[in-house]
Amino acid sequence: MQYDGRPIYVEKVGIGVLPEHRGNKFSLRSILLEYLRWKLRYPTRELYLFSTLIHPVTYKLVVDVFGKTVYPYFEGPQDPEKEKLTLFMAGQFGLKKADSPHPFVYIEEYTALENREANKYWKTSTRPEVRFFVEHCPNYDVIGEAFVATARFSLSVGAARSIKTLARNRIDKALGRKHKFNKRERDNGA
Repeated sequence: MQYDGRPIYVEKVGIGVLPEHRGNKFSLRSILLEYLRWKLRYPTRELYLFSTLIHPVTYKLVVDVFGKTVYPYFEGPQDPEKEKLTLFMAGQFGLKKADSPHPFVYIEEYTALENREANKYWKTSTRPEVRFFVEHCPNYDVIGEAFVATARFSLSVGAARSIKTLARNRIDKALGRKHKFNKRERDNGA
């Protein structure tokens, strides 16, 4: 697509994982694989990610992988140029703005699936990136609101941060620190 008189290359990403398959970093592996495929075809082109994030964990994942290249970034200052780019991409992909005071909240046709236990877990999380998402997109679980974000793909940043995230996930699982929601509630959708 053309942006400010120059071509930019954008990968629109939307990944959802059924509750019974969560916790194995499927989304992370999918994003990296797609990026590597693209980079092998176009090694000199700069690539941006654009995503409609339908759940706090998706924002957390994007931040884990792309760090401060994510916009909006939970710890970062507002950046008018990055905001302009993010909202431009939302328009290019035909998204409709949600009835929200926050500029990055749009309507998405897909909604997060989670039980009450998971919903409470995420809505009361103290992780700053999760709090940021929930504060800006509090109706993600009710009316199909999504938080739009962009990130600049960088192999050096993405690969290093992804390996760290995958290793941390394995260690947390091995030490029993990975939260598991009640199977009965998950199966019943309670």
